[in-house]
Amino acid sequence: MDSEKTEETLFAQFQNRSKSEWLDKVIKDLKGKELSSLHWHFDAFRDYSPFFHKEDLSGSPAARPIKREDNNWRIEELIYLEDAVEANATAMEALKNGVERLVFDCQFLPNEDEIQKLLKDIYLDFIDLLFKCKAEHATQILTNAASFIRSKEWDTTKISWGIELEMSEVDKSLIENLSKYKSEFPHFFISLNFSKEPHENILESVRLVLKTSKRVSDLAWPVGQTEYKLGVGESYYENIICLRVLRNLLPEDARLSGTCLTQKYTDPESNKIKICAQAIAMVTGGVDAMRLPPSD
Repeated sequence: MDSEKTEETLFAQFQNRSKSEWLDKVIKDLKGKELSSLHWHFDAFRDYSPFFHKEDLSGSPAARPIKREDNNWRIEELIYLEDAVEANATAMEALKNGVERLVFDCQFLPNEDEIQKLLKDIYLDFIDLLFKCKAEHATQILTNAASFIRSKEWDTTKISWGIELEMSEVDKSLIENLSKYKSEFPHFFISLNFSKEPHENILESVRLVLKTSKRVSDLAWPVGQTEYKLGVGESYYENIICLRVLRNLLPEDARLSGTCLTQKYTDPESNKIKICAQAIAMVTGGVDAMRLPPSD
């Protein structure tokens, strides 16, 4: 017996009930207590009800399928930029091994010449590129990188690149400085890193990301050019739940990525198992990109 027939057999004895019928039952069981008193008050703009019916799926973000035709994810490599030539060699090796997104963690402010050396022989029309840096260095780094990109014969409307910042560093002034790249580079994006924030539970993580999402939206930055990068720990199911909740509550065109926060062990084989489990959790959660650390 296939799964569809099994499901039909199991639920055949249960009669379908409309949302209004269930509400009547809930109100009766509450014995005069208002259903709204059970709502979860998220913030000044959103309340969530514990009562949910399949009729609510119509037009709702919750109706998004877990499996999507475009559910591809990028494997990214974090490369420390201390020397441009050495970082370029590391990047070229990573690309040969299948990496699809390069993230250069800028330990200093690279000038135009150093950007040229860093991105030598790297074809940005095939991969994603991010510069991870402090907010005060973002404008100059992007200016130098944009100058390099313009010097090539690439179609700038297809270049996917941007800046990775700690989520607390984003403000109105920074957004205004970055806005000039939106029209010239339609796939330019900001990756907001939440992995260093201490989150005690899933609810706290979701709350922080959604509040930041609203703040960025209020600054008139496009939703589709914003990525939210979460730290993924060793609680397998909690990671999946958190990512799936955010995948459904964030605007549909927002980007979601994850980075492993695996504790280092003396045994690299133990690390491989834990990193693999975290990667599966990220894929199941619906990330668009994932950062996996070396096992040793």
